[in-house]
Amino acid sequence: MIAVTSHSCGRALAPLLSLQVRSLLYGLGVRRGRGRARLLGAAALVALLVVVAAGYLWALGSGMVAAGAAGVIPALAALAGSLAAVALVFVKAPGTVFGCRDYDLVATLPVPTHVVVVARTAPLYGFAAALSALISTPLYAAYFSATPSGPAEVATALALSVLAPLAPAAVATLASLALTSVAVRFR
Repeated sequence: MIAVTSHSCGRALAPLLSLQVRSLLYGLGVRRGRGRARLLGAAALVALLVVVAAGYLWALGSGMVAAGAAGVIPALAALAGSLAAVALVFVKAPGTVFGCRDYDLVATLPVPTHVVVVARTAPLYGFAAALSALISTPLYAAYFSATPSGPAEVATALALSVLAPLAPAAVATLASLALTSVAVRFR
């Protein structure tokens, strides 16, 4: 039996995390060796889509402020960020988390199972938190432009943007794994 220490777990986590992040990016369409022009074109398209989406979300927030519904914006920002994170996790979880296919391979690795689980789920939750922050930032910008706020309110909004999608994303991960498990039984 191999002795596992916290130091060896930490040392094993970094390469596994790197592998999982690269795998998730590959699944989203980011691939090496496709040509620099094609990669730059895809990056420019993604940047344009982000700017357009941020503009629409800021316009939505500004419209809500103009209509006198500014108090609803924090709840909308948390809900929109959580729903986007749930959609991302629900779509990507079957291939990123075990997928009911490679547990035998994972069980033979000289790394504790909890390290592998953390390495496989951390990128999902990281991307979910980043997507939530991306969606909620324009809404909060419209909200803070119309309401008096201090550093505590801004810090709370930032924390809410990052932490709000974590619980729904965890539920989406479990639901996605349950559906994958059922689907594998019918193959």
